Amino acid sequence: MERANKQRFRVVLFIVLIIGAIYGYSNYFRPVEGNKLVDKNSVSYVNDLYYSDERIYREHLNDKEKEFYRDYLEKIKKNTRNIYLEPDNKYCNSENQCINFVLKIHNAIIFDHPEIIDLSSLIISTNQDKTKITLGYTFSLKIFKYLGTKKIERIIDGIKLETKNLTDIEKIKYVYNLIGENNEYDHLFTYSANNQSYYNVFLKNKGVCSAFAKASQLIFQNIGIKSYIVTGSVDGVRHMWNIVELDGKNYFFDSTAATSEKNNQKLGLTQKEFNSYTLYYPNFFPKIEQEESLLK
Repeated sequence: MERANKQRFRVVLFIVLIIGAIYGYSNYFRPVEGNKLVDKNSVSYVNDLYYSDERIYREHLNDKEKEFYRDYLEKIKKNTRNIYLEPDNKYCNSENQCINFVLKIHNAIIFDHPEIIDLSSLIISTNQDKTKITLGYTFSLKIFKYLGTKKIERIIDGIKLETKNLTDIEKIKYVYNLIGENNEYDHLFTYSANNQSYYNVFLKNKGVCSAFAKASQLIFQNIGIKSYIVTGSVDGVRHMWNIVELDGKNYFFDSTAATSEKNNQKLGLTQKEFNSYTLYYPNFFPKIEQEESLLK
């Protein structure tokens, strides 16, 4: 009897291991085409999901800002939580100047690097002329970030296959519907670290505006649509959304709207709906058209 039980245990264990191996291969390690733009040797490299040309860094920052940007990005890659600017630092001279300086660089990195999967919050505080930058992250263990990135890469590969024969306008609408139909806005835990990450959009089907905008940006690059991630406010409330290029012209695109609208309204594609939106750092981005080309 005991021998039979041991034999059954071995069989069950073997089956479980086989199922686990198949699941792991399919979801995390199955070969995929990947993003062909990615250059792992580039100083801008973060992960395999997105290639950053660091347009904001190249075109809109001075030498001191570029120096701090590069150091700040490296610290984010290492999940550094606290960064300090001493009173005699070479970047800023007053409390307000330091706060504005940090905000500009932080936003520049968000615009340039939507692929950063776990940067969730920023707190800037000052004490005796010392500026403290506190960064929050989604994951406490790197293995979760690694596996999450691997699984998302395979999800995006599936999206690429589904959209490869679509026109650009069809691809834009596809992404809008994909985010809207498969996700819900998490009103209960709006400020949680997970809800700021595109990890939740791809793997948990929920999030908030920053997660939806970043997820849209990753998908757009991988399916061949030029786009930008932007921040601003709507009726005074902070918000994040995208700009997409269609036929050489640029339009606002807000996939967050897709997660809550009814009757297929397409409010996040309707340009007149953006009249209440205020864009931060407008000089960073191209002119926005008012025609309703995304509704055609």
